[in-house]
Amino acid sequence: MRSLSMSAFACSALLSLNALAADANNTESTPAQGDGSLHCPAATTQALTDASTRLVLKALVDPLQAGDRASLFEQYLATPVTAPNSARQVASSHARVMLAAEHIRAARYEQARQVLAQVDLASTVAVDAALLMAESWRLQGDDRQSQAWLVRVAQRYSSDPRALEGLLLSAQDLAASGKMREAWALYNLINDKVLANVEQVSTMRSMQEELVQQLLNTRLDESRAVSTQVIKHILHAEEQSALSSMRDIIEARQQLACLERQGDALKDDAWDESIMTANVTSFQTMLETEARLNSRQMESLQAELTSASSQEKEQIEEEIASLQEHMQSLERRLAELQAQQATLPVSSVSRTRQLQQKIAETEQRLHNNHVAIRGELDNAIAALQTRYRELAAETQLARAELMQLLAVNH
Repeated sequence: MRSLSMSAFACSALLSLNALAADANNTESTPAQGDGSLHCPAATTQALTDASTRLVLKALVDPLQAGDRASLFEQYLATPVTAPNSARQVASSHARVMLAAEHIRAARYEQARQVLAQVDLASTVAVDAALLMAESWRLQGDDRQSQAWLVRVAQRYSSDPRALEGLLLSAQDLAASGKMREAWALYNLINDKVLANVEQVSTMRSMQEELVQQLLNTRLDESRAVSTQVIKHILHAEEQSALSSMRDIIEARQQLACLERQGDALKDDAWDESIMTANVTSFQTMLETEARLNSRQMESLQAELTSASSQEKEQIEEEIASLQEHMQSLERRLAELQAQQATLPVSSVSRTRQLQQKIAETEQRLHNNHVAIRGELDNAIAALQTRYRELAAETQLARAELMQLLAVNH
């Protein structure tokens, strides 16, 4: 084995940018989902990035000429930042790592280290930056500085397999050059770190919900926690199905919050609707009662006409005409009332039923995506556990070979 190559660093740095660059190139808005009457437009998680950041993100994942790309990164990093955002922070960190790699390829080691020194220690490319720093010293011929950086990165980022692999390479170099004591110390350090990581990762299958919340609610940084490596493994996966599930969970949570607010509003609407319905029903009953009484009075007057005198008939006919006119007025008012009822909004009961169905669908969507992410976590935990165990086995084998060599020499 030999020190990590530039291409390995580049691949590692680029993997984490695939999704972000895709989002930066996608300017189409997400169509609204759901029933518009519920006043809950589809949530969006699309990040807003400026044109220069989108250009840098695209350059990080596209095969441009090295000179053109380096010039672009230098201009971008030299531009004052007026409104920093997460996309720009990611782009700046990765641009610094890639620019430093270009400097190292051109044997401009001091320039590379100046660029790498500006990478945030909490950045997700902090390990890449530290390993490149060690590589720059090794290529310059200063093995002591290179080893010091490898030890430093392994101490600070002990959960990252790449940091431990870099230190293992350094230990093997020391052993090959005859520095047995120093190599033995490094092998022991690596072994202790790896075994501690194996123990941590073995407990994570019972912590899946906590990992899901960490994945959704916290800023991913480069920490000593093994859980960070699990999350990074998920985010760097080529399929990136977990990113889609995360986006769906965030949007579903926002949708549920909106639907719950709509449910509170429906309670108020139901009260107003009950008062309105009661008033309309009461008025309709009154008009119908008056119409029945009016009809009976007309029937009674019609019966009196048969036995009434001429003078009485004239008076009765006038009363009947007045009652008929009043009956027409009652019928018009009843028709207007029925038309008013037809224009009333959909019953709150019906709207509540629609709302409950929408909530159930959203909760099912939330559950399905949680299940999908837990499946991704299972795979990531298994992969990380395998990687730690392989690293432990390689370290123990190298240590055994060193012991055998010492025994032969003595």
